[in-house]
Amino acid sequence: MSDTRAKDGDDALTTKKHIAGKGGLLAGTVTSQPNPKKAKTTAQGPVRATSFGVEFEFVLAFKQKMLESILTKYNIEADIVKQFTNNEHRSLLGEFTSHYDENRSHNCRLRYPSWALHVAQGDAVCMNGLHHGSFITKVSHDKQWIRRYVMEPLLMATSCLKEKELPANVIGWVEPDPAHLNTPQKAEIQLPGQYQSIMIRKNLVDYTNWTLTNDHTLMGALPSQLREHLEKQGVAEDEVADWDSCGIELVSPVFELEAKPKAFQQIDKYMNSLTTKDTSILGSVWASTHVHIGLDFDAPEDMPVLLLQHLAYVLVLHEDLLSKCHPRSRCGIEVSKSSSDEPAWDDYDDEEFDPDAPFPEPPPSPSEEEQEQENEANVLAFEAEYTGVGNVDSNARYLRSQLASRSPRHQLLDIRDKIFQEQGTIFDLVEFLQRPKNPSDVHGPRHRGYMYNFANLWALAKGETPWKPIKPTIEFRQHACTLDAEVVRHWVTLLEATVRVAEKKAAETRQFNSSVPLGGMQSFAEREASKYPTKSTTAWPWPYETMSSLCVQFLGLDDEEGDYWEGRFEQFKDDRPGET
Repeated sequence: MSDTRAKDGDDALTTKKHIAGKGGLLAGTVTSQPNPKKAKTTAQGPVRATSFGVEFEFVLAFKQKMLESILTKYNIEADIVKQFTNNEHRSLLGEFTSHYDENRSHNCRLRYPSWALHVAQGDAVCMNGLHHGSFITKVSHDKQWIRRYVMEPLLMATSCLKEKELPANVIGWVEPDPAHLNTPQKAEIQLPGQYQSIMIRKNLVDYTNWTLTNDHTLMGALPSQLREHLEKQGVAEDEVADWDSCGIELVSPVFELEAKPKAFQQIDKYMNSLTTKDTSILGSVWASTHVHIGLDFDAPEDMPVLLLQHLAYVLVLHEDLLSKCHPRSRCGIEVSKSSSDEPAWDDYDDEEFDPDAPFPEPPPSPSEEEQEQENEANVLAFEAEYTGVGNVDSNARYLRSQLASRSPRHQLLDIRDKIFQEQGTIFDLVEFLQRPKNPSDVHGPRHRGYMYNFANLWALAKGETPWKPIKPTIEFRQHACTLDAEVVRHWVTLLEATVRVAEKKAAETRQFNSSVPLGGMQSFAEREASKYPTKSTTAWPWPYETMSSLCVQFLGLDDEEGDYWEGRFEQFKDDRPGET
């Protein structure tokens, strides 16, 4: 793909808007580039962060009778399958699909952890290819396909929400149909029968409402993990075998930052409603909690690039400090694989080899129980070492990989100069922070799996995704899975304060903590960086080295928040692999 950045004088394309609240969601195609020379101001005033949304990933556990009632209610012709052959395990894990090698949650295991469904030949999911290749043929009476869950866990979750009179949309997969990228309405697939408001596939999400959906990277819990969780919940030991689990995602509507207390009351109600006598929710290293912070501009030319430069500067310089407030599975550190300890063929003593000796008998095949135990041990070991790479990559590490200098002092100056470019655009900024999705297309769409994901703003400026909402948001992917609304409140509070500092710095015209105006003889990068403290100012070390000083001295949060994040730092600071 060639670089399609708009040039001055290009004809502007029509911009279509789909607004969901102030600072809402845009859908359409645009080509004009933002001008970053000064902080942007719209008709309503300076561009600010006004909204937020949360994507909760987790594991839903459920009783067999709950699953059976959903199959009956929604006329899904299926039998529950609990035992699989080795080939069936591999198929259900997606080993024969195109993206299997990129999906660590699947390819670290040999056994599929959940049950599956033996469905009829006309099953709507399989007929429309929404099993994503993870199915096998197994003809038995009127049933033909074995497939993974798609709609079923979502329908169980929405049933729990309805019991508490909490509405939510249900979309099996939020994704385009490759055959109908330019006509998204044709890509919508409804659940057959009387429940046509429930979508098996839909391109657009209504961000004015809650939405239940799937994610390719989520998995059900291992049998041992599910058993341990259920026993803690008071489930009798002889009833555990009647429970299964599956990973799902719950997406919040757009909330106003000014109304956070009300928003988190609602979040608490939704999360708590998913625990009933027949269902429960639990965390997983494969799940995470993503927060979007929305900015209040509509047109790409209003994009506040200077604000974003300051936000990136603060985040990159404090990324390591912030990542130590999260468990190992969210640190984004690439771990070098050690070489095998097995000796090479040349290392064996040739004198011990007898070519006339009979070929040894193959060892007996392991039993089903032995295979299950081996799989559990392998997956648990992998999860213990998982760092989230591919799903929560490090922006700072990617940026530093592009710098010539390796000394800390010179790297700090190089980072400053890379981020603060007087004529820089959102494309320039994001190219330094996120690798291209396609390595051969250096100016193409960016890989979204970074701690701080600016790809939505890139897409908004380029208009590259006409089939989905283009959100004027920055996505923060660093937080691990949590089911606690209060934990998310602390995270949103920290993120909002960080964005507020970036807003303030973008608007400042004087050097840090003084009445001295920005120097006219300095470079643009030097002027912008002079708005921050320096290492020479002992009372204001920069970058900050403790969470309490970052939160209280720099972000202006109260001591309670500073203590909370200092506690998180102490809890997780050593839960990460050694640096290489």
